[in-house]
Amino acid sequence: TISYYFKFPCGEHYRNARFTDGGTYFFNMAFGKDLSKNKIFEEFRTYCMVGFYGYQTNSNEHFQNDAILFGLGFDAAIKNYRFSNSIGGYRGYLDNRDKPVVYRANITKLNKYVNYRFSYQLGIRHINYNSFRISAIVHFNRDNLKFPFTNNKP
Repeated sequence: TISYYFKFPCGEHYRNARFTDGGTYFFNMAFGKDLSKNKIFEEFRTYCMVGFYGYQTNSNEHFQNDAILFGLGFDAAIKNYRFSNSIGGYRGYLDNRDKPVVYRANITKLNKYVNYRFSYQLGIRHINYNSFRISAIVHFNRDNLKFPFTNNKP
């Protein structure tokens, strides 16, 4: 897939931009490949992403920082469990904490009416925190339910 995203700042003057959502845009190309089933995984998919990210800096020296986007990961399925692991970030040129990298992992347990998900994010560079998240996803219309990257039902 090829995607293009943009966000515009509000206000009439450049000085007002620091009090609003700053202007930014990025585009990327994402590639994925389903690999054959094996004895361990019912499904296995690898993916990667590359792109460009430009954003407003609110600096009088450099009005914009340009960065290369990147990401790499895989999704796997074993019975009623889905595993997702990825690493990604961007690399700017100003060398002002503009090279963040994060690792993300998710484990999802698929059930009949409620899916449970445990998520973890590790800040590897320029992200000074780690985060955990526990989610319960309730399905109100079970007949139209499709699980992540398959049509299999538990």
